[in-house]
Amino acid sequence: MDRLFEVEQWRQLIVLVPLGLLLITSAITDLRERKVYNKVTYPSFFIGLIVHGVALGWTGVLDGLLAAVLTFVIGLMVMITGWIKGGDIKLFIAVGAFLGLQGLGEVIFYSIFAGGFVGLVTSLLNGYLVEMLTKMWSFMKGLFMSLVYKTKNFAQPMEPDERSKMPFAVAILLGGLCVLSDELYKLPGLYDWYWSSLGF
Repeated sequence: MDRLFEVEQWRQLIVLVPLGLLLITSAITDLRERKVYNKVTYPSFFIGLIVHGVALGWTGVLDGLLAAVLTFVIGLMVMITGWIKGGDIKLFIAVGAFLGLQGLGEVIFYSIFAGGFVGLVTSLLNGYLVEMLTKMWSFMKGLFMSLVYKTKNFAQPMEPDERSKMPFAVAILLGGLCVLSDELYKLPGLYDWYWSSLGF
């Protein structure tokens, strides 16, 4: 995403303003209705490719397409696990069109942290936190016992609970804000710290 912040400010704004509107709109609908609408994400994908192209030329369009295709392929595999819904994957695809592969990677990185935070706060507010931690302990203990004794008799399945569901579009919005803050103020700086700690 560094390339975007090296061009003129008007080029940055034609990418960041519609992207911000996309993330805010999706967060609001996900909070209110637990939905990220196709009528928002589909047009946003094409808008993202266009503005990315205006900002960075054909390399921006190709980078946006590459990010979208990879997100689609990986998203299909992740969706099978049930960890993320189709609407959130489509939202990530649109974000990839706006920001390209590196920018999308940064947003996903921070969205995971933000999702953990939002999940904890949501669980605390709806009274599910203690029950969730108890279930997780039972699950981990059963998994450990299953590995030690090489049997599935100890496995404790994690039963889904409506209270555990959270609006992940909110986490994506927070992830996007963290990326913007990183670029402008070098805060929180976790993305660069993570990769430098791995030797990159």
